[in-house]
Amino acid sequence: MPLPALDPGPGPAYPLRDAGVLRGKAKAEPMLSGPCRWYPQRPPARDPSGGFVLLELVLALTILSLIAALALPWARPFDGPARLGIKAHEIAVLLRRDRDAARRAQRSVSTEVDLLSRTVRSGAANGEVAVPSAFALRVVAPVIRFSPDGSASGGAIFLAGQQKGGIVAVAVDDLTGAVTVTRGERHAP
Repeated sequence: MPLPALDPGPGPAYPLRDAGVLRGKAKAEPMLSGPCRWYPQRPPARDPSGGFVLLELVLALTILSLIAALALPWARPFDGPARLGIKAHEIAVLLRRDRDAARRAQRSVSTEVDLLSRTVRSGAANGEVAVPSAFALRVVAPVIRFSPDGSASGGAIFLAGQQKGGIVAVAVDDLTGAVTVTRGERHAP
């Protein structure tokens, strides 16, 4: 028995194929053999070894932060040359404050270095810098006087680390009263 002809009237805009005869009626259905714009193709399945998952990155960062938290206290970055330089600059600030106080008050101000208590005491304010016992402390003049005209008696304070910290010298110029910090070389006043 021949198939009845399909009515080419208003119908779908995609090609149809004959599905055969069911109960004497012809049925037409869309052709899905090629790509169709109404049915987008799925992207290919992702390769499981192609990259990292967010959970793996979070786990790796957590492990690294735990290792850093456990290792940093053992590194002790402020026990060597950095701590020595910080102490030298604290002493230099104290000396500069005394020099400025002498010029401002128009009177002499003395800064004392006490080797027994390992401190540098300000003569103008109640300031004091304690030198830790981990550093060797030497002075050229135990008392440095700053005059109202800006000059000073001169002198130098030497700090040396026990490790490879080197030597740091805090020197006061006798003519200008300038306070300088010199690292790593022997300084003669």
